[in-house]
Amino acid sequence: MSTRQSHRSLALICVALAAALCACTSDVAPDKGAEDEVPLDGKLDSFRSPTDHGTLRFDRPNEAALDESALFHVWSFTLSDDAEIDVSTQPITANVDTVMYLYRKTTSGQWGSYIARNDDYDNQMWSRLTEELRAGDYRILVKGYKASIRGSFAVNAECTGAGCPSSGGTCEGEPAKLPAEQRYDSACWAKLNETLGAWVETRNSLEVAYADRCTLEPIERRAVEQYFDYFENVLGWSFDLPETELVLTVSTTGMGDAGSVVEVTNGGDEMTVTFVYDRAGEIMLAYHDEESPTEWWYCGDTDSSEISPEPDCVGSYLEVISHDADNTRDESGSVRVEDASTLSPAVAAAVTAWAEIRGVDGTDTVRYEGRAWEAGGGEAAELTLSATGVTTETVVSSSSDYATWLYGGSTSTESDFICRQL
Repeated sequence: MSTRQSHRSLALICVALAAALCACTSDVAPDKGAEDEVPLDGKLDSFRSPTDHGTLRFDRPNEAALDESALFHVWSFTLSDDAEIDVSTQPITANVDTVMYLYRKTTSGQWGSYIARNDDYDNQMWSRLTEELRAGDYRILVKGYKASIRGSFAVNAECTGAGCPSSGGTCEGEPAKLPAEQRYDSACWAKLNETLGAWVETRNSLEVAYADRCTLEPIERRAVEQYFDYFENVLGWSFDLPETELVLTVSTTGMGDAGSVVEVTNGGDEMTVTFVYDRAGEIMLAYHDEESPTEWWYCGDTDSSEISPEPDCVGSYLEVISHDADNTRDESGSVRVEDASTLSPAVAAAVTAWAEIRGVDGTDTVRYEGRAWEAGGGEAAELTLSATGVTTETVVSSSSDYATWLYGGSTSTESDFICRQL
């Protein structure tokens, strides 16, 4: 072989090797640096208060979004026996790089260290875990690889084996109807505030066809059926669609044992209704968000005097009242009424309005103690207020660029829904 032929052969070999190397590495994810917010020693503690979406659905996507107020998302499920799960993330927004962790609840009732983790499954930005598990309680946690990652994603889950959760789907009994409307009174305000004043523990949003409503959690199914009843029977307006084509978005905010708020819409203009349920799952309020808002009350007490709050005030209250333990700050101190403007907006609004209503002089001092949180493009607060010679009272207020409201007050012996725009 000539020297020229040898050089040519060597060049061809180098080209082939380079092509092979490229082929082997083309699908490899680039170096992303170290993962942010890694669990310390595998413990859930470093995630503090994740956004809890409740039960992991094995029959439909579980959607969520990474944003400043929700960097960690969790879903839970229970296996009654051995089963195999296949759980993966699916980016909805481009470049949402997720990491997924799997936890198993210990005998002490704690989540402990994670038992499985995945990042960049198959050299992609999404995550996937396929695990054979025994009976027990489990939790999936999803976070961004970097704390700066923002965007929407879905968690898709499949389960095979004897221990898999039931997917439901069997509708037993008649669809839930709205009860007879009752008046709104101070007793109703007390019940409403017991639910809406509690900490938010879970948030979940999904789409479902009306025909598939029986795969939902009981409170979500009830809201969907009462939504249908509201338009079809209360308003006398027909959807004029087969049940399989009536697709609804159901957004649920759970306050633990205190109750739930469920918003249902078909996506149409002025077609959103918010339902508030007490700790027993009984409806207290149906609020129809439209140009002229309508509220329907189901929590009155025949021994209390009737009140007529402004519908716009009720809508604002529903928008701002829900708050999480991790986005709430303590507020306490004392201030002269005439100096209340030096406080944060919602606290200042509460002190000023309460002092006016209760006849507290501008030079007098008001003591306040409670909590405030960001809400509705501004902030809201729940405060216990007191002044010399005036009965101590707990009030709820909000302040934003749009409006400032005082929603209601409660003393040790009575409760009232003031609902005054300031």
